[in-house]
Amino acid sequence: MRNLWFRGTGFLTLLLFLLLPPILIGQAWTLRWTLLTLFLFVAALAYRFRLFWVRYPLLALSIGYFGFYEGSCLCETGALESLMVFLGLGRFSALLLPLIRVLLLLVVVFFFGNLFCGWVCQKGGVQEFLYRERWGLKLPVRVVFFLERIRYLVLAGLIVLPLLFHRRFFREVDPFRLLFNLDGPLFLLLILLTFLLLSLFVYRPFCRFFCPLGALLGLVHRFSPGRIRVDHETCRADQACTKECFSQALHTLKAGEPPELNTQNCYLCGQCSSRCPKGCIGRKG
Repeated sequence: MRNLWFRGTGFLTLLLFLLLPPILIGQAWTLRWTLLTLFLFVAALAYRFRLFWVRYPLLALSIGYFGFYEGSCLCETGALESLMVFLGLGRFSALLLPLIRVLLLLVVVFFFGNLFCGWVCQKGGVQEFLYRERWGLKLPVRVVFFLERIRYLVLAGLIVLPLLFHRRFFREVDPFRLLFNLDGPLFLLLILLTFLLLSLFVYRPFCRFFCPLGALLGLVHRFSPGRIRVDHETCRADQACTKECFSQALHTLKAGEPPELNTQNCYLCGQCSSRCPKGCIGRKG
């Protein structure tokens, strides 16, 4: 009963995000934001009914429409930066639109897990389709832990710098802005090519080690009642799940022990729960 109430509340909240922003904000809430909310709604339904294959067409549609067709990088990182800029300037009347956009993602991640990064984000989608499992490199766990800290430093800068200097900085170093807008300086092209090349061998390197929005949503996901959990009591530590976890969110520090789950890097692909022979992994909330 508790699970049903929790999920029902989440779906009701998503419906409110579909209906209320166009009424409150008007034309500023454009078609693409409505489509983003709709994509998240579809992702939540698909994940609820374990239709994990839906993730790939959603990512492809996101790349095609939100990325290349719109000709702009639809990314709530910009909304978060704008929120900080307006707070720094004291322009409180301009806060509503970026605030709703940021709240949309935070609410979705809290109720359903990090579906935006794993199922909808076009930046993650590009890296997802580039990754070659047969060439994949699993980095040492301690190296992954160290590299993950970089994106939290970027997140701190994204919050503090716009507050102090009243301008958006991240868009100037975001390599995917060049990919989707086909415009940018040479150094950005070099950064983009580096991440695209790395994506062939390392699963979602930009998302896992550099993206500030991924850092923020990962923190929310960590405290979500609906996050994935590992049942250590029934786990037989056969490592079937860790082999399927490309993001290394599932990992073991010692052989023969049940895996630990770093929810901050879990993209809800469903690979682990599909492969676990004992059904030890899944959402409990």
